[in-house]
Amino acid sequence: MRRIVERIRKNLLKNPQIYFCLFVLLFYITIMFVLRHVFPAAGDIAISQVRWWDYLNEKGFKGISTINQDIGADYTNIWYFIIVLFCKIGLYPTISLEVCIKLMAILGSIISGIAVYFIVKNFTQKESWKPAIAFCITLFSSTLFLDILKTNLPDSLYIAPVLFALLAIIKHKPIIAWFLVGVAMQFKMMAIYILPLFAMLYILEFNKNKAKDILAPLSILPGFILPAIPGWISGLNLYESVFGTIFSRSGDGLSRFGIGGVLFDPNWKWLPTVDSDPKGAVLFGYLMIILIFLVIFAMILNIKNKQKQKIQIGNLLIISPLVMFMFMPAQHEGYFSLAVIFALIISTISFSKRNWVLFGYLSFVHFSFVMNFTFIGMPNNYLIICAIGYLFISILKETKIFDRIKNEKVDYTQI
Repeated sequence: MRRIVERIRKNLLKNPQIYFCLFVLLFYITIMFVLRHVFPAAGDIAISQVRWWDYLNEKGFKGISTINQDIGADYTNIWYFIIVLFCKIGLYPTISLEVCIKLMAILGSIISGIAVYFIVKNFTQKESWKPAIAFCITLFSSTLFLDILKTNLPDSLYIAPVLFALLAIIKHKPIIAWFLVGVAMQFKMMAIYILPLFAMLYILEFNKNKAKDILAPLSILPGFILPAIPGWISGLNLYESVFGTIFSRSGDGLSRFGIGGVLFDPNWKWLPTVDSDPKGAVLFGYLMIILIFLVIFAMILNIKNKQKQKIQIGNLLIISPLVMFMFMPAQHEGYFSLAVIFALIISTISFSKRNWVLFGYLSFVHFSFVMNFTFIGMPNNYLIICAIGYLFISILKETKIFDRIKNEKVDYTQI
């Protein structure tokens, strides 16, 4: 017994950060157990989810191929496969629906926290506490904590592979990174919010890449197909299994969130002649996304100092989900939640006061969206615009374009 205690003491002195993370994780699991029945499934979500889970509990694996047609379900097959697993191992209906959904969210949150730990660890020294701090804050961030309290299928199961994709791209493993993005997209298409960063790194490193790395973006396709295989095996053809639900859920207009809340809100309408025509709004949104990111890419490529350029690539990571949220069709309250996690990663690595303030601000904005709060009577969309504006100006300042204009000589003899 004495030897065991002595060994634990030595390990604790050698790796106090790991033990701190385990202690916080135990505290987190305790809180989750206490909150397991908080915000029980209710309303439309409960009606839909109960029918889905009961159907798959009865039909089993074969039900994956028929659930959309029989009862009008509209999620991708990987979700149905996970539900079938919950049923087969006896979790459902032994325990309640909301607890099953929260178990999914807790598992995804812990995996996401581990990914954040290793991302931050990659930029720090061996003895640094930054990775442990990042792991602990991730578990209690608004992105993941609020995700557990709601009773829809959780965002954390797409966030986790996105974060490991980010880790892979940092480790210069682009094939794995693009593959993991494909996997994440089958869970939820919000995974594409990380693609502007991948595109920027692809451009910057194109001349240095080997042939396999140049072709790395193609690995997104097998990553996208892999999670759809359960639907294919259960009876769907490969096309239906991979793309059927994705296309059926595609948005046909800008919702009241994002830029739609600015252009079409009757109380805050800036352009009275703008009509919220769905097709025109979607085209406008996609064109704006292309334009904004082309400008941001041009600014980053124009930064001569490589260290400052990398810092602004970090800002690109944060700004991407915000821009996508503002201009993609059919956005909802928490769809920009990746920006909060990305801001946390950047803040922990840099430990800059400015970045911590940004992380706190985005956490507040995300919380206000999810809880349907308004800020001094103003639509929350404007809070997103403020964050985009701040990040855009931060990138623009590093291009030194204003300094160049200011230092240009003026020929007053022409007057």
